[in-house]
Amino acid sequence: FLGVQVIPITIEDDFSKPETVTRIINWIKEHPGTSVHGSLPCTAWCPRQSMNISQAQKKGTGEQYKQQLKEKQDFSRKLLMNFITVAELALDNGGQISFEWPSLSYGWYIPELREFIERNELYLARPAGCSFKMKNREGEIIKKEWTFVCSSHRLVDVLDFYQCRCTG
Repeated sequence: FLGVQVIPITIEDDFSKPETVTRIINWIKEHPGTSVHGSLPCTAWCPRQSMNISQAQKKGTGEQYKQQLKEKQDFSRKLLMNFITVAELALDNGGQISFEWPSLSYGWYIPELREFIERNELYLARPAGCSFKMKNREGEIIKKEWTFVCSSHRLVDVLDFYQCRCTG
């Protein structure tokens, strides 16, 4: 993308801080047409958390683990709400938005995210890691699917090209 300026918001920027969100909001207001992509940590919403809770309960630490998981999910919700605030401003100012999490993430059931998707009539794409030749540490192809919600139908068409075509 020649001529495209990318401003990553990293863990060091801390997207949970109001000053970080304000900085992004001000950028979008000063640069109409700014597009935003969100890729927030998803571990707190992983289906494996149910197994982790079960294992912790067997060790006698189930309640402690559930409390820690709740804190991580609360923090994740805060990040998500900040993303929604920024994304809606970007849309209102002529930009495009996209957001992704693994397709099986329980985070997709967060009511505010579902309302955001519906309110903005976002499109869905479901690319798979194997189509991008993604590999794990052992060098094996990753078949993991992601779900993207996008305001751009064109982006969805491109992402949907990368669906799993593995055999067997």
